[in-house]
Amino acid sequence: APSLKTMTVMTQREAGERLAAAPGSKTYGHVSVVVAFYATASVAAPISRKVFYPEPHVVSGLVRLVRRDAPRESDPRRLFALTRAAFSQRRKTLRSSLAGAIPEPDRLPDALRAVGVVPTARPEELGIEEWLALERQLFA
Repeated sequence: APSLKTMTVMTQREAGERLAAAPGSKTYGHVSVVVAFYATASVAAPISRKVFYPEPHVVSGLVRLVRRDAPRESDPRRLFALTRAAFSQRRKTLRSSLAGAIPEPDRLPDALRAVGVVPTARPEELGIEEWLALERQLFA
């Protein structure tokens, strides 16, 4: 829905935290990068269980999404395949986790250095701008 500029959604608290997670946090992952590609997300407010009847066993929260223009020079399918591969082996370094996910794995260390990322970095250390730059380096 391109006409929507902002959206506030209610989710389970943990899901909302993943949507709005920042690089370096425990909850940051593939879904956080996908959301960051299209929007800026923030946890707006917690919602008490007491406002529902019957009272649920989960805690809810509001997440605010503000649309941002998707970068034209990036291919979201390639970017998301890259981040999915990286986060599927979260504890491995990018050099290890991405080796099987790209056409020319030998280019990976140079591509990482070109975007200012050390080859021993882990996926959760990269923000959306680093992921976009890496996708452009690897698939240009």
